[in-house]
Amino acid sequence: MSEHSEKVEYRRKVLNAEIWAKKTKEIMMVAKKDGIKTWTTTYNDGSVDTEYWNKDGLRDKEVRTSPLLTINECIDQMAREEANANL
Repeated sequence: MSEHSEKVEYRRKVLNAEIWAKKTKEIMMVAKKDGIKTWTTTYNDGSVDTEYWNKDGLRDKEVRTSPLLTINECIDQMAREEANANL
């Protein structure tokens, strides 16, 4: 029975990690003198979206890069962040 419990617990961690991986880690904006702004959004899994804006609005958007972390690395990172939050 404990084997089943371990599989269920691992699956629970995977599902939570998949949700966590898609959440925003940081957003950075760089403005240049010519009015062009670059917005870079980094997600918890390491993937990145980049948008280029000018005074007229959105100019271009780069598709998200591939995740840098595997699902097991996401689970480990989540556990570390949870441990740090409990300090």
